[in-house]
Amino acid sequence: MVFTGAADAPPLSLFSHLRWDVVRRHVDALRPTTVLELGCGMGAFGARFATIAEYTGVEPDATSFESARRRIEPLGGTVLN
Repeated sequence: MVFTGAADAPPLSLFSHLRWDVVRRHVDALRPTTVLELGCGMGAFGARFATIAEYTGVEPDATSFESARRRIEPLGGTVLN
């Protein structure tokens, strides 16, 4: 499945947008069925990953974890603290 972008995905900063452009090309080529992200931050990438693969994110910071959980879990992903 090629990621086309979710209309309600969290916005990315300029540098995150540039990183996502590179990551997205690899994801499109590899077509993973699962994604594990260590240090998922506030969940901007995770919200995108959760729409294309079985996603698990890990975030040690409690505040970022809560933000990521709210963004990712409704899309079917899992976030661990």
